[in-house]
Parts: sequence; structure tokens; C-alpha cells
Amino acid sequence: MKKVLLKILFLSIFLSILFIFVCCLLAPSRSNDDLVVRIAAGSTHSMAIKSDYSLWVWGENTFGQLGNGKKTLYGQSYITSFENNDLYIPTKILDGIVEIAAGDGFSLAVNKEGELFSWGKNDIGQLGDGSYNENTVPKIILNNVVYVHAQRSTGIAIKDDGSLWMWGRDLRYLEWDDIAKKWSHLTLPVKIMDNVNKALVGDSAIIVLTNENNVYGLGLIRNLGINEKAPNLRTTVPIFILSEIEDIATGFQTFYALDFNSNLYGWGANGDLGNVGSGSNESWIFSPEFVSDNVKKVFCGNMFLKYDDSLWIWGGMRYLLFFRATRDSQGFDVGGQIINSNMLLLQYGNRPIRIMESVLMANGSNNHYLAVDNDFNLFSWGNNQFGEIGNGLASIFGAKPYTYTYHGVEFVDYGYFLIQDNSVTSPIKVDNLK
Repeated sequence: MKKVLLKILFLSIFLSILFIFVCCLLAPSRSNDDLVVRIAAGSTHSMAIKSDYSLWVWGENTFGQLGNGKKTLYGQSYITSFENNDLYIPTKILDGIVEIAAGDGFSLAVNKEGELFSWGKNDIGQLGDGSYNENTVPKIILNNVVYVHAQRSTGIAIKDDGSLWMWGRDLRYLEWDDIAKKWSHLTLPVKIMDNVNKALVGDSAIIVLTNENNVYGLGLIRNLGINEKAPNLRTTVPIFILSEIEDIATGFQTFYALDFNSNLYGWGANGDLGNVGSGSNESWIFSPEFVSDNVKKVFCGNMFLKYDDSLWIWGGMRYLLFFRATRDSQGFDVGGQIINSNMLLLQYGNRPIRIMESVLMANGSNNHYLAVDNDFNLFSWGNNQFGEIGNGLASIFGAKPYTYTYHGVEFVDYGYFLIQDNSVTSPIKVDNLK
């Protein structure tokens, strides 16, 4: 009897092992080429590089910022027809890409050979190609590039010799330069500094991490964390901010420095959402304030990793309604709730809170967030007006005409309405990069 039971036991174990083995053989395996290794969140579009060096894009395409040779044509009136070329799921456009950056309506990418490509919006020279013409396909503008970053209408790049280059909105000057009597636009890349390890564009300033681990800043001085409160004072030469810094990051109008003791400091526009993350309720933080200890990595978009690979976030975001109307597949619907940019979407508070576990990297804009976990899976959340979340959906807006009188003259304008809110308030996995 014991022998029979032992035979049955061994047979059961053998069959269980065989079953597990067969299941593993039949289960769909994930190719190493499917892993997401780089991400960039623009104002209303997203970019990602997979481990096979392919570049994937999704979101708004009004200016051709997705680089697929198309753009979305929106009418000025609610009765005007339009062609929607926004992409609601990730779409491959290039191969051989190693670095990326996404700004407000334009994109940057660097290939293995160090060639820098730009495409999209170009009203103030942010493509760096010497013109003000939009470009819906990638175009080479610089060589020997190892790093890029972009925000709003400014692009920057670091070459392999450590030199820093800038184009688009020149943040060292006011939008209109009264002294030179000209707009502060750079239509071609201009060298502004040497010996640079990393640099980041904010809304009105640039901060630079040198090879000696010192942080410098250019542009609007009250953004530089040196306790200068003058509202319009700017600097065209780098000003020293901090020393012994391991890494830097930026939000929309905030900057961060991570020291070698894993302490994170922040400064800039705090607002009512607490975007600096130091716990202060002041509207503006003019000098670096402590944000957190035990920080392993810091990311643009008000996020950092602790040493247990948990992702922390602070501040918040509002609905960003760009004054144009979108439609669903049935055409214009003018019903719904009035929406404007002051409606709160996400509010994390003025101190960092834990939002994800087992995270490798993250990146955010003032509109949405991206994150990659330790298995190289992509997650996204935030506003989704143009499909920038990548889940196949987009929020639907409409417009309704109304008349008003100004100085005795009657005008027609349009009220904008949220018909269907497809924003995402918690990280969701994006499975469409295939």
C-alpha cells in the first residue's frame, strides 16, 4: 500500500513539474526589444525609447510634433471640419535613437551617431534649423550630441566635448529685448557654456551641473535659488548656486538639487499646490529648501526615487484647456460642463507622497506623468486631452458660440466644454508599445 502511495505521489510531482514546464514553453515570452528604457513627457505629447533603440510617440500632433509627416488641422469655428491626426496609442517613427526630449509642441531625438533631430512647432525657432517653419518629420540640426532637454519653447543640447548649446526662446533675455530692440529668439543652436555634465530648461531659466558638481543658472534670477526677488531681473552669464551636487531636476517653474548625502533641495514657484515640495505654503521659494532625505534619483516633473525604488511625488496639476475644440467620432457635441485651466485635476500636496513601487525612472510635465518600473513596463497618468496617456482614449471637448459687445461692437466667441473626461488620476500600465 505504501509503495502504491509513493508511486502516486511521485507521479503527481512529475506531472506537476511537466505541466509547469509546458506552460512556460507555451506562454508568450517578452522580447528584450520590448523594454522601455527612455521616456519624455512634453506639454501634450509623449515619447519613449525601447531597448531596440526604436522611438515611439503619441499624443497631440497639431504642429507635427509626433514626427510622422502629418499634423492635426483644427478649425477656428465649431462648424469647421477638421482632420484629427493626434495619436492615442504609441506609434513607432524612428530607429537607432538613444536620447529624447519633448517640449511644448516640438520634439528632439539623438541617434547612435550623435546626430540631433528636431520636429514640430517652430514659431520662435525652437527647432533650431534656422527658420520659423514647422516641420512634421525629423530633421538633423546638430552633430556630436550626447544629451538633450526641452521645455516650453527652448531646446538645449550637450555635445561630447561638454559644451552646452541652446536655441528657441533665449531665456537669458526678456521675450522682447528693449536694448537690442528685437525678440529674444535663437533660430540656430548657440554655444553658451563649457564643462557641462547636465543641464535643464525651466519655464524662465536654465540650471547647469558642471563636471565639478557645481550648479549654475542663467535666465530669470529669482528662479535660481540665490534669494533674489526682483521679478524681471535676468542674467546672461552663469551664476553660481550650489556645490557638491550629484544631480539636478526641474518642474515647470521649480528646480531641484540632489547632494551626495541623498538629500534633495528645491526652490522656485510654489503656488497654491506646493510644487516645491518643502512643506511651505509660500507662493515662491527664493532659496533652496529641504525636500527629502534618502533620495536615490530625482526626476523632472516633481518626482524622486527612494532607495527601496518607491516613487514619490508632490505638487499637482490642473486641467490644461488649450483654446481649440475637439470632436468625437460623431462630430461636434456642444453639451457638457464648462472647463478652464483653473480646474484642479491632481493635488498631491506640499510634501512628497508615495505613489508607486519598484520604479526605475520617471518623467513629467505640467500636464501628465510617465514612469517605467523595474521590469521596464511603461505607466502614465494625468491630463489626456490629446491622447498623451497612450491608452487609446482622449478627453472630448466641444465649443458653443456666444456673442458679446465690446465698445459698442458685437463679437462672436466660443465657450469650451468638457464632454467626456478621459483623464487618468492614477498610474496605469501602457501595453501598446508593440
